[in-house]
Amino acid sequence: MMEFLPVIILVTLFWAPIYWIVGGVVFAVISFTRSLKLRRVRFSTYFTLLSVLCGFGASYGGMQLAIRNGTTCAVEHAGFTDTISGVIACGILEFAAAGLLGFIALLALGSLLMVLSKARNQSWVDSDMGLEDAGEVTFENI
Repeated sequence: MMEFLPVIILVTLFWAPIYWIVGGVVFAVISFTRSLKLRRVRFSTYFTLLSVLCGFGASYGGMQLAIRNGTTCAVEHAGFTDTISGVIACGILEFAAAGLLGFIALLALGSLLMVLSKARNQSWVDSDMGLEDAGEVTFENI
């Protein structure tokens, strides 16, 4: 399996940005439509790591399926680039299926992460603390 590590890293570099961008848009839309108060820094940091891990899992799983189903196609080629192209060409369905499963896992784990990153208190921007009825600004909690 170590001989396919460069292919796994290459495919991870393909899946991780796609997951990060598309999944980020999905969770941004969910956050805006539900008007959730999230700890954005925590969520975005963990979501970035989760995107990379799901990308690695999808590429590793796709490679395992491709090796299992297309071993003869991968072995026939002599050079490194021929091996990479042979594994990807013979296992394109396996890589696509693993990519879809990785994205589903990203959505499931991202939803859990969104629940865990929910802010429990009201933001100071949204509160009316310090404002009186006359419209004057007072700072009582100094």
